[in-house]
Amino acid sequence: MKKWLLISVLSVVLNCFQSCIPLKTVTAIDNYKIENGKPTSIKKEKQLTKYIFSNNNSFKKSISFLETKYDVFIHKNKVYITHKLFSDIDTNFNLELKFTEDKSKYLSLFNLFYKDRRDSFDPGYNKELDEPMQDGSIYHFIEITVSDDSYYDYLSVDSSLKNRLISYLQNLKQQHNFYIQP
Repeated sequence: MKKWLLISVLSVVLNCFQSCIPLKTVTAIDNYKIENGKPTSIKKEKQLTKYIFSNNNSFKKSISFLETKYDVFIHKNKVYITHKLFSDIDTNFNLELKFTEDKSKYLSLFNLFYKDRRDSFDPGYNKELDEPMQDGSIYHFIEITVSDDSYYDYLSVDSSLKNRLISYLQNLKQQHNFYIQP
């Protein structure tokens, strides 16, 4: 009896002072971010280092910008570009651009302890009141990987072209943002 009383008092206190507990917070990226690949992954694409920046515009506008600059191949929300980026280097670089969205998630304590859950077929069903896991802010990103046909990661730490490629990708990002402005 005392145990249940303590749990109920604790839940009321938690509901009053903190209505949600963040599980995953996502923020926009001001300039860019370099994210290392997963070396233990089986897929070679996941082993590559990513250049990531925020994209606040639509997928179609970004594609139209890339089509003005490159010959692109689009497949499953990814854009593939094979291009000779630098005139003094005789290498065709493979750029893979992936358009992603990421959501903040939090746990609603009120919904967690809510007893009268309803069926989704019920006309009075409200998903936001019945689900303890809630979605918050949504951010859109563009992830770019640079490799060659043998999947050499040109953005990795040991690459001799890393700094030069990052400055190229920063320039590309600035042109992208300028092109898609309303």
